Amino acid sequence: MKLLLILTFLAALVAQGAKQPNIIILLADDAGYNDFGFQNGEEAYRKATPHIDTLARDGAVFTQAYVSANVCAPSRAGLITGRYQERNGFRDNLPGYWGKPDPIWFTEEWREIGLDVNVKTAGDLLGSLGYYTGVVGKWHLGYDDRFAPHNRGFDFFKGIRAGSRSFFPYKEIKIVVPPDAYHQIEKNGVFLPESDIVHVTQSQGDAAIEFIDEAQQNEKSFFLFLSFTAPHSPLQSDPESLALARKLFPESNKQRQQYMGLVIGMDRQIGRVLEYLEELGLEENTIVVFMSDNGGSKKNASNNDPLRGHKWTPFEGGYRVPMVIKWPGVAHAGSIVFKPVISLDLLPTFLSAADGPVPSDLDGVPLQPLFRGGSLAERTFCWWDCNDEGLTSTVLDYPWKLVMRKDAVRGTRHFKTKGGTDPWLFNLEDDLSEQKNLAKKHPERVRQLQGIFEEWVKDMPTPRW
Repeated sequence: MKLLLILTFLAALVAQGAKQPNIIILLADDAGYNDFGFQNGEEAYRKATPHIDTLARDGAVFTQAYVSANVCAPSRAGLITGRYQERNGFRDNLPGYWGKPDPIWFTEEWREIGLDVNVKTAGDLLGSLGYYTGVVGKWHLGYDDRFAPHNRGFDFFKGIRAGSRSFFPYKEIKIVVPPDAYHQIEKNGVFLPESDIVHVTQSQGDAAIEFIDEAQQNEKSFFLFLSFTAPHSPLQSDPESLALARKLFPESNKQRQQYMGLVIGMDRQIGRVLEYLEELGLEENTIVVFMSDNGGSKKNASNNDPLRGHKWTPFEGGYRVPMVIKWPGVAHAGSIVFKPVISLDLLPTFLSAADGPVPSDLDGVPLQPLFRGGSLAERTFCWWDCNDEGLTSTVLDYPWKLVMRKDAVRGTRHFKTKGGTDPWLFNLEDDLSEQKNLAKKHPERVRQLQGIFEEWVKDMPTPRW
């Protein structure tokens, strides 16, 4: 009898383990590296971000987590495909349309701007394994219908195709150029009335719960990309969150309080989602990732300390982001991972967790060995950006980081390079804030890293815009 009970128990464990895990990516937009309790440990921040901090307490914190670009759209293109976005010509952010719109928006060429339709997304790959897949919130990977999430492998899309919008409802949308239309919230291609919106961050929490309900009705494991527009500008937090921000950070200026209000509001919606998972009994079989799409921006009063730079720069403040993975039974609660990882690793990790094949053309690798006390093969990361420092080529072979740059003039359509400037070489182990340029002291290291970048960039086509 005792043997039968043991065998029954083991069979139940096997059956439970065989069920594909649900997967949620919680992506903040332009969040500062030092703006969460689990990052800085300060009491005020722990009160501001209790739910995100709970993920850190119950999961693994990554101290050297990188994204594949220092600005929104290309970073998201890398994340959602597991491939360097430069491989399909998505090197740069989408052309600007605020203030003086880029001339491309006044032609039909805008229809060609977006994530290459021949590249498979997480929606395609996880959907082929039986997942119910969804995107909630910001997309920013193309405005034409063929680039929209519901045409890129996702069953459910409720959000905006644009890169940002007002956090409060629109009375009307003034359309000057095509992107203006896509500030509106839609569900699978149908624009929705704004009358029910109280605050966009709250609406994103509502949509996430709606998606989970649909997945349950379809009796499928699910993959949800919950892509918040917070705390990206405009700095418009909801009144309740702003009141708490003012109470917690009374010495901060108004802009900083509005920013922290957006962070608080986002944390509250994350809490709603986590509580709903627990209510449905899904918590123990759900992988939850929290991270930012790039470093904090100069425009939103975020704090990237102790990192140098911000969004749109090739420094750690542009590429290194806060990241947590909660994975019950796999990632040990309260653990810290010091190895460099990159957002490209998430999709291979998910595919492996779902017992699916990991395509050989992905640039990331599964992270599971790090949770089992193992390690990953030594890797180098490369970045190729037009940013505040010009046209930069960056290589990380930890602890060494090389930034090569050319002066650039922003044109109406693209950056035009002029000439080269001296490279920067940093040792991040000794100089996390990138204050000491060691290029002249270690010319051999500069040549080595230059060679790595030159080999990597050979595979990259000309940027498509």
